[in-house]
Amino acid sequence: MNPEQFLTDNEIEFIRHEHPPLFTCEDVENHPEKIPGLLYKSLFLQDKNRSFLVIMPDSKRLDLKQFRQTAQTSSKLSFGKDDELYAKLKITPGSVSPFCILNDPDQQVEFYIHQDVLDAEIVGFHPNDNTATLELTQQAFHKFLELIPHNYTILHD
Repeated sequence: MNPEQFLTDNEIEFIRHEHPPLFTCEDVENHPEKIPGLLYKSLFLQDKNRSFLVIMPDSKRLDLKQFRQTAQTSSKLSFGKDDELYAKLKITPGSVSPFCILNDPDQQVEFYIHQDVLDAEIVGFHPNDNTATLELTQQAFHKFLELIPHNYTILHD
């Protein structure tokens, strides 16, 4: 699903920033034009039977032991393979954001968002393509989360 169309259809305001492909947080930090919003990372993780999308500030480190407890899994976690990422969320590495959860209407991927992302005044996420960033206010992002057909769990430190 096209995130920009979803936002527009649901009257969620955003600002589009176009830029060269930005694959990592380091790429964003080194980009000459400052893109507003909290710097975040998206992690696509898998255990033996489940897939997880984790959105958290780039400044934080995911404690895998704690995450396994939160997710109630005793299986070892690993980064999901590119083909699994595409099969589950219709996205390629470097473009993963909360918007790709729109491509998972059957909720095959468990969705986790860190509290700091929810608390950020401004967030900016790739619209399933890393050549743009959509800037949203906190209120707009919360409205997006309320309207998506997907559950999510809030992560804390």
